Amino acid sequence: MFYGQADIPAMLAEFGVDVTIAGVTAKGIQDRQGRAVLDGEPGEVSDAVETVIVQTGAFAGLSIGVSIVVDGITFKVSDAQPFEDGALTRIDCSTS
Repeated sequence: MFYGQADIPAMLAEFGVDVTIAGVTAKGIQDRQGRAVLDGEPGEVSDAVETVIVQTGAFAGLSIGVSIVVDGITFKVSDAQPFEDGALTRIDCSTS
């Protein structure tokens, strides 16, 4: 199910936390997602990455390596990819 532009502010207001990039604060949905760090024989090593989902275009200063504060915790942006419909963007965050 895709959210339309009109649905996103209400969704983020209800479920979101404060997200700040370059002095601009908006709401985003914080999550931890698993990812494979090393895959192969004899198995897989997994890790979790902090992610935050924001409305696309909410942060003009969004780029890889910039500081991002999510619910009071400072991270660096390690990746940012829009979802299929382009209305939302998933930001991967790292502590280094």
